Amino acid sequence: MKIKVTEASTISITLIIDSRDGIRECHRTEYPMTLYEAIELKKQLSTAIDKIIPGPQKQPKFKRGDFVKKRSGSRWQGHVVGEYSTKLTPEGYAVESDTHAGSVQIYPVAALELC
Repeated sequence: MKIKVTEASTISITLIIDSRDGIRECHRTEYPMTLYEAIELKKQLSTAIDKIIPGPQKQPKFKRGDFVKKRSGSRWQGHVVGEYSTKLTPEGYAVESDTHAGSVQIYPVAALELC
């Protein structure tokens, strides 16, 4: 998406959606608005577009079955048995203890490392 100030009070917005086969859609519209309004509009459009057309998916750091341990603090090590995600923790893992069968703790990705 390109936003360009064409005059002091006019904003030109060009939206180009690429696909594997080339450009799928191209829209160009001019709106009368202030620069501040244009910046706010760009933020809103970027958020909306990201929801419709997500970017490349990030590869998870661990996979089920990986043997991991906590980096610091209380000791915990075992095998990854699941994944979770929250607003606060976008990537987290459930780890089943190797010493206490059936006991599972959840940790954010930053708290774990491969053994």
